[in-house]
Amino acid sequence: MPAGPYSYGNVQIQINSVDLDQIADFMYSLMLRNFATDGWAFIGDGGVSSLPGCVIASPSKPHTQDTDQDYVFHWVRDSAICIIEAGVLEPPQSSLLDNYVAFSARTQTNAINAGNTVGHACFKVNGDVRNWSIQNDGPALRIISFIALWPRLNPNSQVLVKQVILKDLDYLLNVYQNSTVNLWEENSGRHLFTGAVQLRALTELKAQASSIGITISRPGDLTSAISWLSARPDVYWTSQNGGYYQSTEGGSGRGGNIDSDVIMAAVYGKMQCYSDKMMSTAAVIRDAFVGLYPINSWDNSQGFGPVIGRYPEDEYDGDMGDPPNIGHPWPACTCPFAEYYYNVAMELVNQPLKVNSQNQRFFQQIGFAGGTGNFNVGSSQQKQVLGLLDDAADKMLRDVVYHSDGLELSEQFDRNNGYEKSVRNLTWSYASFLSAMRARTAYLKAVGP
Repeated sequence: MPAGPYSYGNVQIQINSVDLDQIADFMYSLMLRNFATDGWAFIGDGGVSSLPGCVIASPSKPHTQDTDQDYVFHWVRDSAICIIEAGVLEPPQSSLLDNYVAFSARTQTNAINAGNTVGHACFKVNGDVRNWSIQNDGPALRIISFIALWPRLNPNSQVLVKQVILKDLDYLLNVYQNSTVNLWEENSGRHLFTGAVQLRALTELKAQASSIGITISRPGDLTSAISWLSARPDVYWTSQNGGYYQSTEGGSGRGGNIDSDVIMAAVYGKMQCYSDKMMSTAAVIRDAFVGLYPINSWDNSQGFGPVIGRYPEDEYDGDMGDPPNIGHPWPACTCPFAEYYYNVAMELVNQPLKVNSQNQRFFQQIGFAGGTGNFNVGSSQQKQVLGLLDDAADKMLRDVVYHSDGLELSEQFDRNNGYEKSVRNLTWSYASFLSAMRARTAYLKAVGP
């Protein structure tokens, strides 16, 4: 039997009875440790001290315990995803959100002044440019985060938001058709995730521009970009293995084929979750990981799981560079998969359940044995599937809690024994749990008591 952290100290934990809402409160506090403030600063690369508003990916630095990775940097994509979760509740420091805006404006200006683009992905904790790649999901997610935070920002921050958004928008309208480095920073090409978050950013900005006082100077280009990006998903579709969306156009490169970032495209971007093709994709991805990680067999015997990784052929373990190097499951991949289940349930609440040859595998995975057919809203079959989706998502989140180290979440879980590994206290791990919990709360509110 694989070892598993199913106790906290000497206290045994009954995971199936854990109140996920209460756990989310703790996860929120743990995430905020990686947000720099006036009174909570980090020392980063070259001995520089952080400025308020910086969001480090993790406090891990080379050779501090079990990793040779340095994550004491501010990634535009990661910080945007995390600040959205920080802004959902009332942060303990009221200036936290405004500091993020100021720091984001600083990094954007520094990138431009250094001769880079606003797509530059990574910065030092004082806002200086780090020698890194261009990742065109970053400006899109930054726009999404600003729109989400807008009502809670002070007037000075709102002025900065407009300035940053206009530069991000102008940039995206010039590059949305271009190749770029992917979410995992291992593949250059056109990626479904990048296109999905760009589409969401541009669509939300078009809808919200007047309310936040932004004048779109290139409305025709914006409309054309939205139209082009909306038509892109089918480019990534392959009929292999029952049919699924590949991560990268042509399925080439590391992680370019079966990859959990496609699920993230549905969660963080603008893609319908309750669709035959997306559900078929989710089924393929889940099958790819269930048998890949030995820990999933043990977890299943305990009534929860599975945990999900990046892509099946992953070789990054986040530890030392010495071999053997092999990928492991990530909380930041597992939680979005759970969120995807909640989103499917949310979209299905007021729709008939349609089970067909394309999506049947998806419904079978969560325990539906009702066969194919169309089932009306309120039918026993539709209600059963809603419950199964909720249960499947809960099992994944409980698995993340089960493998946490007293609720602390690293970047990865060991595929063989389930223990935390790689860089510690990954900010995105907590944010992904919180995002899934928001989807859970919305779904449970929609179905009522």
